This record gives sequence, structure tokens and C-alpha cells, in this order.
Amino acid sequence: MRVLSLFCLAIGVIPKKCHARVARVVGRLWFVLDNRHRSIAIDNLKQAFPAQAEPAEIEALAQRVFVSFSRLLLEVCWAMQKSLDGLSRHIDRSDMRFIKAALKKNKGALILTGHLGNWELLPYVPSLEKINNHAVYRPLDFRPVDRFVIQMRSRFGTDLIPATHALRKIVAALKKNEIVGLLIDQNSDPHNGVVVDFFGRPAFATKGLALIARQTGAPVVPAFLVREKDRFRFVSAPEIPFVRTGDARKDIEVNTQRYNLAIEHAVRQYPEQWFWVHRRWKTQPSSPWPRQLA
Repeated sequence: MRVLSLFCLAIGVIPKKCHARVARVVGRLWFVLDNRHRSIAIDNLKQAFPAQAEPAEIEALAQRVFVSFSRLLLEVCWAMQKSLDGLSRHIDRSDMRFIKAALKKNKGALILTGHLGNWELLPYVPSLEKINNHAVYRPLDFRPVDRFVIQMRSRFGTDLIPATHALRKIVAALKKNEIVGLLIDQNSDPHNGVVVDFFGRPAFATKGLALIARQTGAPVVPAFLVREKDRFRFVSAPEIPFVRTGDARKDIEVNTQRYNLAIEHAVRQYPEQWFWVHRRWKTQPSSPWPRQLA
């Protein structure tokens, strides 16, 4: 962990005004050298944006994805050297009004988010607003890196909830009218997910958020921290009302689809800032989709 901290300290001295230039160099080099992730990103983008599927156009967008992620790493190290007040002037937080409106219901709020923009710095935003917040996370296998990530994410008061057996802690936080963030945009397995349409393709999506929303009645609010020029912008929207169909299974399917449409909408606005190198459509349904209901 000490080595990681020293590395982050060294990277963190790079001025923020230089991040774009440094990330272009690092990201383009990474794009050239990492054949596996380059191929995944290009294939995902071709299928998500068929109308723009000219090879040169798709390759240019994929390259910008690598540059964006390189910039995220620079920003994380830079932010580790800053106080909360020091970060405040770099973040437009006007869209926090939607979370504040949701909290007026006194049921807490579930923050629907994904790997868009700089998701690592997203938990700092409610801390800036002095709102108690929690984030569900999946512990990393390599313990030194896991400890470093925990330190980085929780340094301004965010409470991290391990994904395994997280329900009790999530419900407790919501009962205190606090907010809980969940990243829900990655591939899921059939046991923990349901099939949704994502960018026009069937994909397994985690059903956890819909299950919690159904059980607690807590409002679900989409939120992301995206990059706009040299600043961050907290992008949010009004809560997504929970649809009750009278059938428990269909409730989960319908609302999980609605949540993933919110993510897709945000990604379409900032396509180069999403983590396209992830194999989002890896798990496929074994039977035709959509499922025909009797």
C-alpha cells in the first residue's frame, strides 16, 4: 500500500491543467499496446453505434475512451492531494437538487450510477453537500490495492458497504434518510441479474437495485460525475418512479430495464467517458429475448 501511496503522490503533483495533454499521450500509447482491451472496446462501440460504424470513426472514439480512463487515473491521484474545500471549486453541483428533493420523502435515496466520467470521485459530491452517504463496492482480490481504494473512496466520510450481504446495512442507512450509491452498469450472471435491452442488445443486469427499491420504497435517482472541459459536472435527473405491475418478478424486470435506460441515456451524452473496455454483454440469455409472458 505504501508503494501505491507514493506512486499516487508522485502522479498527483501533475497540475490539473496538464491532465488532458498527459492523458492523450498515455491513453494513445495504452490503446496501441493493449490489443485485448482495444478489441473489446472497438467491438462494443461498433455494435452500440451501428450508424457510426465506419472503422476510422469507431477507432477514434475507442482511442478517446482510453484517453478518458487515463485522465481518470490522473484525477484520482490529483484529488488525493486536495482537501474537500479545495475540490469544491472544480465541481458543478447544481444538479444535487434532485437528490435533495428525494430526501424530503424521508426514505433515504438510492443513487443509480455507473462507470461513467470519474466515478471514483463521485462520492465526494454528497460530502461537499454535508449529506451522509454510503457506497456499495466489491472488494478487490489484491489486498494492498483494496486497502488503497478504500482509503481513497472514504477519505471524506463516505461509508463503504461490501456488496456481499449488503442489504441490512443499506436498509439501515435508508432508514436514517441517508443516500446509498450503487454501480449497476456491469455484466451480471443469470442468478443475480435479469435480461434487459442495453444499446439494442440483450444484456444481463444486476437486479439488486430494483429489489431494494421495491422492498424499501426509497426513491432511485440517477447521478454521475462527468468531465466538461477542465471541470467536473455532477449530472443527475429526477427520481425514477418505481413501477408496480402486480407481479413481483415482472416488477424487477421492468424497473431494472428503466434503470439501465437511464444509464444508456447518460452514456450516449458522454460516450467517450464510459468504460467500454468491460465485456458488458458477456453473459447472454440461453433462450430468445424478450421473454414471452404467458
